[in-house]
Amino acid sequence: MAVVTGTAVAAGAKTALSTSQIIAIGAGVTAAAGAALTAVSAANQADYNARQADIDAELALKQSSREETDFRRRQARLLASKRARAGATGMIPTEGSSLLIDQDIASETEIGARRIREGGSIDATQLRNERDLFRNQKEAAQISGVFESGASLLRPAAVAWG
Repeated sequence: MAVVTGTAVAAGAKTALSTSQIIAIGAGVTAAAGAALTAVSAANQADYNARQADIDAELALKQSSREETDFRRRQARLLASKRARAGATGMIPTEGSSLLIDQDIASETEIGARRIREGGSIDATQLRNERDLFRNQKEAAQISGVFESGASLLRPAAVAWG
């Protein structure tokens, strides 16, 4: 089959394409290109969002680690201050209620530190779930672009030769 200035030659017969058929084909090609570009743009945006969610997840873990360290330091200073006051008053910090208070502070410190760490881990998990969602959106945009481009090409062909 050869195409010569608006006519198609097939099996020895000439069939002229009308202006509306040529316009329909051109519109289909343009629509297919537009669908492909839209899909590429959506895929790129989803890819960017996935990378950003991954970065944010790492930052959440680092931030919670810093907060945990800071919390432990504050609690250690609090305990040291309490022991210093107890020592200044003549109390024995390793006996009786003073010891129980120290143990309680140490337990509460550990609980608080673990809650901070767990909060960072939960935030990171949520961000990684978002990352996975964005990756799925990227794949969906790519697949959708292929189908929409194909459909955009087939619609005017069906009209032109329908």
